Amino acid sequence: FYEFSVKDNSDGIPEKEISKIFDLFSVGCVADKYGKIGTGIGLATVKRLIQNLGGDIKVSSKEGQGSTFTFTIAKILDSR
Repeated sequence: FYEFSVKDNSDGIPEKEISKIFDLFSVGCVADKYGKIGTGIGLATVKRLIQNLGGDIKVSSKEGQGSTFTFTIAKILDSR
């Protein structure tokens, strides 16, 4: 597997919300810097794409400190 991590400097994700952030149409009640609330499609789509590539995605987050998303993608061996 290849493993990637992406860390942000957001406000973090409340612990009670972490279990559902990858669910389709699930949105946190926090508006972005423009005052808009998301649709709940983005992370669900990312998770589906990663799973279709044979991988998995996880998140760790602390409120006030940001979040780290770690995902894997299966190495595909070229059989030529």
